[in-house]
Amino acid sequence: AFVCFWLAIKSKEHAVLLPAVFFLYEWTLGERRWKPLVPFFAASVGIGVQGLLSNRAAGTDYQLHFGPLSVARTLWAYLPHWWFAVPPLLVWWRRIPKAAWWGMAWFALLLGPMLALPGRVNPVYLYVPLLGLALAVGSSVQPKWGAALLVLWLAGNFLWMRSLRRTELTQADNNRAYFEQLAQVGPPLAEPDLYIYDGNPEGLDWWGVAGAIRLITG
Repeated sequence: AFVCFWLAIKSKEHAVLLPAVFFLYEWTLGERRWKPLVPFFAASVGIGVQGLLSNRAAGTDYQLHFGPLSVARTLWAYLPHWWFAVPPLLVWWRRIPKAAWWGMAWFALLLGPMLALPGRVNPVYLYVPLLGLALAVGSSVQPKWGAALLVLWLAGNFLWMRSLRRTELTQADNNRAYFEQLAQVGPPLAEPDLYIYDGNPEGLDWWGVAGAIRLITG
């Protein structure tokens, strides 16, 4: 478990608060075994302090901003991607079990670091916090209503996918054409040490261009 946690914390910033999720599990649902949590907290505190001390030198995307206005803007940017879990929790508020409270705390804790990173706002980063929110909803809602919510959720995702599909496929076609034209340049691309490019498809950022050059030049 610690090896998996170490890999997680080295790949995504918000995993730094995962030990707090473990702590709350032992407090609410577990057997209150605290000693196994020590190495997790030690690693989390060490990397967390290191990140805070070196944050001033970080790039614009990784600089932490704890101001109320900045956090409010980031929260507002993420809100459309998880508000759907709020209505069922409000309906069954008086019946919420301990597991649901733990799931909501999980969501809040792992969402917290992301709110201080306005330069890294991306809904894809919600995949870990939403695990806790899904657990909260799933443990609160009665099975018959849970099945209905699941059907509505899948239908909503399908409709949303249809609205995004045309844009994504168009960008993919443009990226493929760009890469194929770049590949036709051939061996001379492997000679320079510095590359300057002007113009790229809308869905291809600078790191996509750099990756294409690395693939073509070996």
